[in-house]
Amino acid sequence: MHDGSPVSSTASSPHPCSPSSSPQALSPVTSPLQCSSPSPSPSPQHSSTPNSPVPRKKRRKLYSRTTLRRKLQEAEQDESDVECDHFQDFQQKATLSSVYKDNNNSSDIECRDFLETDIGHYSSNSSDKSSECSTASIKSSCHESSDDTDTVSNSSQLDSSIDTSMQEALSSDTEDELYAGSNILVDEAIFRTLRVYVKERWTKTSLDSNVKLIRSLLPEGNLFPKTGKHMLSKLNELSSFQVETEHYYCLSCRESKQAEKGECLSCKVEAQSGIFYQFCLESQLKFMFEHRNLASAIDEQRNRTASVPEGHITDIQDGVEYKKIRDVLSGRYDIVLVMNSDGVNLSSSSKQELWGILSIISDIHPRKRYSFMLVSGVFVDKVKPNMNVFLKPFVDSLNSIWSKGGVTWTHPHYARVYTSKVACPVFCVDAPAKAMILNMKTFSHRFGCNICEQKAVRVSVDPETCSREVESSKKKKTKTTTKKKTTLRRFVFQDEEAKLRTHLRMTLQGELAELRKKPRKGVLGKTVLEELPLVDLGVCLSAEYMHTVLLDATRYILDIIFNVRGPWYIGKHIPEIDDFMKSIRVPYFVKRLPRGIKDLKFLKASELRALLIYFSLPAFHKFLPAKYLQHLMLLVAAIYLLLKEDISSNDLDLAEAMLRCFVRDIGKLYHNKFYTYNIHNLLHLPLLVRRWGPLWSTSAFDFENYNGFITSHVHGTKHLGKELLNNIKIIQSLTVLENSLQGMPRATSSKIRFGSVVDIQLSPVERNFLSSRNITEFVIYDRVKTEFDIFTSREYDRARKRANSFVEFDVRKYGEILHFVETLGEVFCLIAVFKIRHNNIFFLEDSLYQLRHLLPVTYSNDLTVIPVSSIITKVIKAGNYLCLRPNHYEVNL
Repeated sequence: MHDGSPVSSTASSPHPCSPSSSPQALSPVTSPLQCSSPSPSPSPQHSSTPNSPVPRKKRRKLYSRTTLRRKLQEAEQDESDVECDHFQDFQQKATLSSVYKDNNNSSDIECRDFLETDIGHYSSNSSDKSSECSTASIKSSCHESSDDTDTVSNSSQLDSSIDTSMQEALSSDTEDELYAGSNILVDEAIFRTLRVYVKERWTKTSLDSNVKLIRSLLPEGNLFPKTGKHMLSKLNELSSFQVETEHYYCLSCRESKQAEKGECLSCKVEAQSGIFYQFCLESQLKFMFEHRNLASAIDEQRNRTASVPEGHITDIQDGVEYKKIRDVLSGRYDIVLVMNSDGVNLSSSSKQELWGILSIISDIHPRKRYSFMLVSGVFVDKVKPNMNVFLKPFVDSLNSIWSKGGVTWTHPHYARVYTSKVACPVFCVDAPAKAMILNMKTFSHRFGCNICEQKAVRVSVDPETCSREVESSKKKKTKTTTKKKTTLRRFVFQDEEAKLRTHLRMTLQGELAELRKKPRKGVLGKTVLEELPLVDLGVCLSAEYMHTVLLDATRYILDIIFNVRGPWYIGKHIPEIDDFMKSIRVPYFVKRLPRGIKDLKFLKASELRALLIYFSLPAFHKFLPAKYLQHLMLLVAAIYLLLKEDISSNDLDLAEAMLRCFVRDIGKLYHNKFYTYNIHNLLHLPLLVRRWGPLWSTSAFDFENYNGFITSHVHGTKHLGKELLNNIKIIQSLTVLENSLQGMPRATSSKIRFGSVVDIQLSPVERNFLSSRNITEFVIYDRVKTEFDIFTSREYDRARKRANSFVEFDVRKYGEILHFVETLGEVFCLIAVFKIRHNNIFFLEDSLYQLRHLLPVTYSNDLTVIPVSSIITKVIKAGNYLCLRPNHYEVNL
């Protein structure tokens, strides 16, 4: 068996999560390409014997000879219609095959293979034969299309428990109209209703009431579900691939238990047991390959990465460590996972926390990456989990997949069987979770850094600072320590870089720590992650800039500037800065509107990202002293470079030098007491980008969004773990249902749609300019919606707090859309061009490096007209500055 390549098998493979592995335990299932139409059952009047007595009540149903002749003719006509439907289905499949060939650049042999398979299927149906003819046609077509006769698998390799139920669920109501004459299908109506249910966070009672209301408003005889329970049962059929397993742990010692009741083998106490859940990773991957077209997504991304220039970093695939993994996982469809685990409070009035094990597939396009979310574990309790216990089932599942050679799945288009190896060599977690999964001391320890072995030193500080540090570390707790500290541990900058951690050293340190019952260089003991294939403990952590840079370092620096007294203090200018922030009108790709500095401690990570990259320098440059403004520029420029879509080796070297200068000058400009763990961690960002790609490629934003999404639907107070499992299944099933509807007619259009017609008198300059471009008769609109974006003109006044009229329309050319002009079926933009004031661009005095993503502009007297399709992207205007985006992958943050 070759990894990532077609394989053959003659034995039936059991369900990946089934406790029994015997093939006899599974009923055989027929492949969709092999199944033939069932033979028609005999009619009632022909099934009875001629001499059997006819009961009195049955004699009324006997037909005359004329009636029987007419009904036989109708039956013959129905059979011809069925054959015609079979032929139409074949034609549709042939058309889809040609479209798939064009879209995915597949070979002629593969498409011919697919067509010949369906020809055999159709011929077997029309000749009323069994599935043997279909199987023979498949084997013969595959023999013609490839020299390798083992590339096609028998139908016995398909998983019966998943595929059968999934096929029935996806095909049960797919072709049914909601009611007679409706252009909406039943599945589409269910999907739309459940999408609102998820978006608006309805309870089950609210869903049931709304379903009954919708059904009552539809015409009689509609096929809409009767109750909310019936609607959710549809999703239960679609989530059959989500197989969960219960695991128990002792509430006394937090170690694993074999059963819910009984004595704990670790602490020898009959304490109560906690429970957490594991989802089968293999069945999820198999389902995504076979039903969600994961293989095509991988092929698409591989074609894109093949054109990346040497030395450039455009995604995680360009990282040094990722390439090392790819030297081992060389198969076409081998998978590299990125794992995340973090705690989320279920409510503000409870100590219950959700800890999940989430994974994404890094081998697909960044915009599709988080739609293929894998959920491997769910833990709900009032205390944090023992990570060696919580991660153990996840590690065992990956080891099981590795020992079997990978996940075996059947290609949905060619009926070929592939085996994909799976590895999880990188973890995207915040600072507390890093210490937990590596079994290390927390970041406040003297060897608390997970990347290097730098030792924290004691720094003398005033008692008030220590008291504030204790209170902030306890978050919402107001109780402070009675003992007044005068020193704090800090990672003071060193000219000589500390030794980086390695897998061998961390493994030996863990063994020594367990032997001596004492931490060794911050390592408490062994971690279960050592058992994972292709995992290097020294390089397995990603940058995770959401917490490290935004929530910690950025907020910490801004808190010093605005709340700590010193020569840098500009807290007295907060009202003026807040007025400037509130005057900024952001486009739609910035989800949250800007808030003022007075809400600094309440700002979300996305708001801090926009504040750091876009708004900080335009808002602070009038008030912050020059040397402190220069110091802040170092951080802004470095983070922008590490967030770019295409990072060159020169960009990476610049960012490394800037961050080193930024961290070094913390002690010179402020004080050594501000050298916290997260300030120290800024030094490692360029190294982590070299290892695992740009900061956005291993960001925790979407992991956090997913955790918040499933926890927001928890409405009960008991059995929270079960409720969370149901929420996860609903979300996964909605994705399946949406995917099944993609090939059906939808109410979407790729054409340009217009807003309101504007009755406005153009200025003579504008009219003369349009006349010079042969645009004399036209209609003016204030809003245009394309397939992927929304643009507005200056006159659009509905969105008063947002502006989608500032655009880049040519390379380094910017302007504001004045009007949308439609003439002769074409849509143009009349744009007022900006003039860049190059003398006012922010730059670093030591290196003369210019921050080209913040451009000071003024209106010029120039106008231009371009098609709407020629707009490159939207930009943000903050005061007199245009703010350019570092990448187009981070949207709605």
